[in-house]
Amino acid sequence: YVTAGPPPASVTVSGRITFERVPFAANDVGLDYLDTFEAPAREVEVQLLPAAGGAALATTSTDQDGNYSLTAPLATDVRVRASALSKFTGTPARPSTWDLRVLNNTNSNALYVLDGTAFNTGIANVTRNLKATTGWSGFAGYTSPRAAAPFAVLDTLYSAAQFVIANAGGSDVQFPALIAFWS
Repeated sequence: YVTAGPPPASVTVSGRITFERVPFAANDVGLDYLDTFEAPAREVEVQLLPAAGGAALATTSTDQDGNYSLTAPLATDVRVRASALSKFTGTPARPSTWDLRVLNNTNSNALYVLDGTAFNTGIANVTRNLKATTGWSGFAGYTSPRAAAPFAVLDTLYSAAQFVIANAGGSDVQFPALIAFWS
């Protein structure tokens, strides 16, 4: 049946951010692309941007499973951007802080980002998932951008920070900012 009434004041854009994780080969000879798996982009920054460019309309972070949720204006052309950035300023329940980011030292130290395609928010909630891929095509080598690599580097740094927080005898570790360069 159909319900009548005014449209909502906003919609929710939500989804999951993931990346292809390539494990190290068992014999220590590099990466094992045959065992690549999809991993969540944990606690990374996600922005809702106007499709034509401009300042972010909303910003959030993913959870441990890579899920995010943003409030968006109605009927607006936008795109979702995930950044190779994990920053947490602490809360009473989680007092530890960190600021981890992966930059491209061959592109003016730009922050690595993964942009989704443009879409219109309409008047109903929208799901937009993003996956950073390895770009690896087997014998042909890398045939598309290596979008997953900066997120894999960031996830390794994030895991290390969480290990220190969990094993430091307290949960109030204050990490200085850490920038990793990848190209």
